[in-house]
Amino acid sequence: MITYFSNLKMARKIVLSFTLAILMVCASGVVIAMSLSAMRTSAEENVNSLRVKELVATMQESVIQQENALRGYAMLGRAELLDEYKANRDAFEAAAKEFDERVKLPEQRERFAKLRAEVKDLNDRRFAELITLAANPETRVRAQEISGRKQLPVVRALVAEMLTRQREVIAERLLAQDRMSTIANIAVWGGAALTALVAMLMGWLLTRTIATPLRELTDVTTTLAQGGEQTVPFRDRGDELGDIAGAVEQFRMAAVHRA
Repeated sequence: MITYFSNLKMARKIVLSFTLAILMVCASGVVIAMSLSAMRTSAEENVNSLRVKELVATMQESVIQQENALRGYAMLGRAELLDEYKANRDAFEAAAKEFDERVKLPEQRERFAKLRAEVKDLNDRRFAELITLAANPETRVRAQEISGRKQLPVVRALVAEMLTRQREVIAERLLAQDRMSTIANIAVWGGAALTALVAMLMGWLLTRTIATPLRELTDVTTTLAQGGEQTVPFRDRGDELGDIAGAVEQFRMAAVHRA
């Protein structure tokens, strides 16, 4: 390698040295950029996942409030409680619509479809029956009996599964962000260390193949100029030092002939 490097022209030596250093910087920069991009994407996805988690909780709360409002309506027959039920029903639909737009995981979409079907059945059949019975004073006692039953075990179970999965997804992405951060840090410090190492190596090579030989040629030229005899080194090199050594050899031969 040293022989090959020695025979390169000086301009190529310098270009090669800077090129290797630049390549090291670029390589570490690419790794850092990719890591930061992955971290940014993961963070954006986590923002969406957190919102999805909030929407799941909102859907559950709205269904619970629907049930509570209808229980109150069955007990008291007050119209404002029925209005509260309708407001919470609309709140569920709004949250469900946004959830449907945001959720990406197939298993979560499957659970969501089951949840929506269960809530639709509650509203269309069980809650509708309760409202009809509570609206009639003669059947209100029957409505009160029905309202005392647990209506939401399926809803609660599905919501629990959905929330658990969202927590897992968020935790997985946070772990991925930590990994990308670690890789970025390694790229920063590792890239700096490798760049410094390459710079030192190229400095050593330049010193070994240019500075030291040039100093030796200078000493030889000085000796010849003073009338001494000296073998001229580096004549077989293919770079500018080889050209200089050839010129010095011609100077030496001419001096010998004159003598």
